[in-house]
Amino acid sequence: MVVGSERGLCGRFNEAVVELALEEWAARPVERRELLALGSRAVRLLSQRGRRPAWSAPLSVTALPSPSLAFDLARRWLARYEAHELDTVDVIYNHYRGPALFTPSVSMSRSSASGLLCASTASCWSRLLPSSPCAASCWTAQPETRND
Repeated sequence: MVVGSERGLCGRFNEAVVELALEEWAARPVERRELLALGSRAVRLLSQRGRRPAWSAPLSVTALPSPSLAFDLARRWLARYEAHELDTVDVIYNHYRGPALFTPSVSMSRSSASGLLCASTASCWSRLLPSSPCAASCWTAQPETRND
């Protein structure tokens, strides 16, 4: 899942996260990948590069994503995990480091039903970016985090 933004005038905010997503996409076996995206600017950039997400949703321009979005995604992913259709969720986002400072990062939840279920709680909305003009957020469930 690629987490972008809705706002413009963010420098390379969306480009950086999409570039990392495409690198991660290329590194995965074809049968083990599905592209999902949050934020219409990330969706547009992915589409321009020939990668249409299987699922996407816009984000609010004026508010952080709601916990109900995390709950809905976690519920869908948990059902797919139980049906043996899903074993890993990688969330690709810009890790907030301070005003106008971010680092494209990947959080991975590997083969863990409890990790996927954890995403349905508000406590798992970890990396909120309240002071960034390009504010976006993602949840992390028992992650291994790699900063590139």
